[in-house]
Amino acid sequence: MAVERVVVPGSVRPFLAAGASTLLLGGLGAAAVRAGGAAPGAVVALALAGLAAGVLLLDLPRRTEVDATGVVRVCLLRRERIPWDRAVAVERQRRRFAGPGTGGLVLRGRRGRWLITTAAEPPSVHAALAAVVAAHAPSVRMRAEPPRTETDPR
Repeated sequence: MAVERVVVPGSVRPFLAAGASTLLLGGLGAAAVRAGGAAPGAVVALALAGLAAGVLLLDLPRRTEVDATGVVRVCLLRRERIPWDRAVAVERQRRRFAGPGTGGLVLRGRRGRWLITTAAEPPSVHAALAAVVAAHAPSVRMRAEPPRTETDPR
């Protein structure tokens, strides 16, 4: 039986980091505005908090669904569909000090890159993803090496 659909789970850590950054920068900016008005440092802190909130809500995938039609990135406030004809390869993020097979997955397209997951996926998910790509998107190259088995996707 061929694999028709695979769900690549997201990691909790980036959500915690982006949420903490948003709260910390927003709190610092609000305290600075309250204490001294709209000083440049306060405005920068609030702008960075807004940027972190935007990434958290609109661009950080909770999970990614891969099927015959393409890739669907499921973020907190939006779903983004990327058809296979816009994709070139599935690659692994580079992590300098952790070694090969430890980074998340990225979909490289003709005009940009999309984050699939921020942490290494389980080996069974990697195998299913490779099978879906091979069956439904032969022009898309699977450049991502299999994850190390001791990686923790959470």
